[in-house]
Amino acid sequence: MKKLSYLFSVITLMVTIVIIGVLFTSTEALAAQPEGQNKTPKDKIVFSTRLDFTTMDVTNTPSTITKSVYHSVYNTLVEKDVATNEIIPALAESWTMDSPTEYSFILRQGVKFHDGSDFTSADVKFTYERALEHNSSKSKLASLASIELDGDYALKIVLKQPNMDFLDIITDPTLSILSKNAFEALGDEKGIQQGTGPYKYKEWDQGSYLDLEANDEYWGGKPATNELRLQYISESSSRLIAVKTGEMDFIQDPPLSELANIKADSSLKLLTYPSASVELLFFNTKQPPMDNPDVRRAIEYALNRQDIVDGVFLGNAIPNNNIMHSSNAYYSEIESVDQDIEKAKELLAKAGYADGFELTLISNSSPDSQAICTIVQAQLDEIGITVKYEPLENATHTTVAKSGEGYHMDSCQWSGYAFGPDLGIRELIYSSGSNNYAHYSDAKMDQMIDDAIKIEDKSERIAAYKAIEEYSEDVMVVYPICVKNYTFVSGINVEDIPQPNGPIMNYRNLVSYSE
Repeated sequence: MKKLSYLFSVITLMVTIVIIGVLFTSTEALAAQPEGQNKTPKDKIVFSTRLDFTTMDVTNTPSTITKSVYHSVYNTLVEKDVATNEIIPALAESWTMDSPTEYSFILRQGVKFHDGSDFTSADVKFTYERALEHNSSKSKLASLASIELDGDYALKIVLKQPNMDFLDIITDPTLSILSKNAFEALGDEKGIQQGTGPYKYKEWDQGSYLDLEANDEYWGGKPATNELRLQYISESSSRLIAVKTGEMDFIQDPPLSELANIKADSSLKLLTYPSASVELLFFNTKQPPMDNPDVRRAIEYALNRQDIVDGVFLGNAIPNNNIMHSSNAYYSEIESVDQDIEKAKELLAKAGYADGFELTLISNSSPDSQAICTIVQAQLDEIGITVKYEPLENATHTTVAKSGEGYHMDSCQWSGYAFGPDLGIRELIYSSGSNNYAHYSDAKMDQMIDDAIKIEDKSERIAAYKAIEEYSEDVMVVYPICVKNYTFVSGINVEDIPQPNGPIMNYRNLVSYSE
């Protein structure tokens, strides 16, 4: 009897182990497939963003859409983990801050560029020194003094002065590491296309689509999806139709008026993330009468942020008085003026423009920017300013804004706060800032910005940036409007659209399943 009881116990134990094993396997299968369905990963994912990819010149673009592509094609020395807000290894396996002006890095071995050449410390030196020669990236590395190589896989970076944002800054995709060998062997045009990332450039039809193909030799493991296509559709309503019909796997920025309908559609998923994009108006001080502070202040009094939030974003945005985004760790809200038409007219008369004048306002081609400009146009008409509005194709807009020629005001978005507080401020209102579309030069402002980046104590640094924001409000060369949310719509089978790093999307792990 005891033997039978023992045998029964053994059998029961074995059955229990089998059941647990089956359940464990089933749980893994459920985790691997959405909703427990048997689905096969699609070979290709097609998506559309709010603006087009503009250039393969990594070091020379402010476009966040373009930077998001770089994140898949290239690697930076270090990256930011969006979930923890920590700096994590990428092409550098480890690093130390030896002093406020010295950083030592140990590099990852066995990494190859897309052209087959080996990644070494010489490529880091080549990349950063090359970045210093380009207007769009040199301000990021303005504090760089030297790069000292210690063999193929170790280096020391020495700064001219303390830069408490340095590690954040070098996560910017415009500082992705390039192949020195590829530039020498293939020339600039082909050399700049050779990254170390999980995807490689396949085909680009500018204004239409960009195709990326998986890098089978990627040091982090081959991506789950073999091909990504960024297909540009300018109209938000057309983008939404494309994802509804299955032409697209996901899209960015659907029409805000359709959000409720999207939520109610069981065949779609709506994803909304906190934005780091600030909508701004620049006053181009190179073009009279924008060089007159009273004219700029008059325009500020004529504008109403809430009208823009309600009219353009249907409330899906927050009025913002600061150039800096409110999610930044160094943000302190400042006061701004309320709309006052009579005060605006008084200031215009004081400046010698009692009867008003005509100005040119430009923007990129995004629907949001165009809608903002239409409202600004109407608001300025109330004080006698006639606005000639010229929407420009994205790349053309950047070129014109950088030149400072042919416009008085510029409407655009800025999302530089993924890389610390300094970069967003410096690039917009520092005399040599690469996105200083106000073309404003002020020695006092420059000194305040240069001092703030050296401060190690966080509370003192917060106070320094508040003082900068208050001074910027006084001189009024940039008018902050609001911050909006990032919104995406996908089919129900799309997985792994993660929260962006500020405005920078990560497409590396995208998966979409077919029935």
